[in-house]
Amino acid sequence: MNPLEVVYDAQIFYRQRRGGASRLFVELIREFLLDPDLGIHPTVEIRINRNLYLSELPIGHFWTIPEGHVLDRDQLVGFANRLPFRRVNRGPVIEHFTYHERLPNPRRSDAPTVVTLLDMIPELHSNEVGHESHRNKTACLQQTDLVICISETVKDDLLCCVENISGHIRVCPLGVRPVTEERLFDQSRRGILYVGARSHYKRFGVLVDALLDSDFEDLELLCVGGGTFTSAERSLLARLPSSITITQEDVTDDRLSELYRSSAVLVSTSMAEGFGLPALEAMAAGCPVILSDIAVYREVAGSAARYFNVDDAKGLSAQLSELLNHAELRQELGSLGWQRSQLFTWRKMAERTARAYQLLSV
Repeated sequence: MNPLEVVYDAQIFYRQRRGGASRLFVELIREFLLDPDLGIHPTVEIRINRNLYLSELPIGHFWTIPEGHVLDRDQLVGFANRLPFRRVNRGPVIEHFTYHERLPNPRRSDAPTVVTLLDMIPELHSNEVGHESHRNKTACLQQTDLVICISETVKDDLLCCVENISGHIRVCPLGVRPVTEERLFDQSRRGILYVGARSHYKRFGVLVDALLDSDFEDLELLCVGGGTFTSAERSLLARLPSSITITQEDVTDDRLSELYRSSAVLVSTSMAEGFGLPALEAMAAGCPVILSDIAVYREVAGSAARYFNVDDAKGLSAQLSELLNHAELRQELGSLGWQRSQLFTWRKMAERTARAYQLLSV
């Protein structure tokens, strides 16, 4: 039997230079290439992209735009990526949208369509997130033949926000690469790690308030990604005592893996997420996690995390004090997190995605 040919478009690879959304497709394609028994032949319809992960794949012929290049935001690039590709017919074809800016192309009405849904945060928290890149989202979700949600929480939010969905809906959670247990525990772990964006619904100020509410000494707070601190953030952080060292870094994935393994705790204060990949990555590295008590974090981390109510700085401060002052508690929680992370791997995501594609081949 011929494998299903799945064609991935360029949307997410041009939108993101680095990030969980683009990473998930690279890992998905990698798994399909590694194991032909999954029955999927992936094709990437990309000529020009901004993404740093695509070069890891032995597939396609494309050019990655260097950061700051004159073409970096040129609309002609998007047009070039939408030009039809000439494909070798290996069997049934499925078109997979990596984002929801595009609607199904009527010129390919015979090809079933799939879209991956990352979250419904703009629809649920309209005052917190812009809608410009989501203008075609509802129509795309209604017209596609299969919607793949990255968590059960996203599926619940989808059904709450969008009516008249005619296609299938399946959940394929994100994953991590397995980490061997003997690499995990380092008694020299120190500092608080915060990963990702900090504005609006991410509630970064709650972490700052939690540190103000404590008497920590000789403490490091490392913020990874999210861009350099804004003037408002610098004013906020200036309130912290000088005994707390604060840094911001934009790092490579290898460097981030090192930070997961060397940090005492990862904190997320977000009031909404589609999945929460940094939390899972930290757990896979044996790093204890303290998370805001939202549905998707309960879904991913279960009982292997400490939780505090959204916007409750005192509750977060209490959790930090307990973990940072008790090394054995950190090691116990880190071990639980590592065990929990084994439930979420890229291989399992690929298996579930392949089964979802089969719904469209009958």
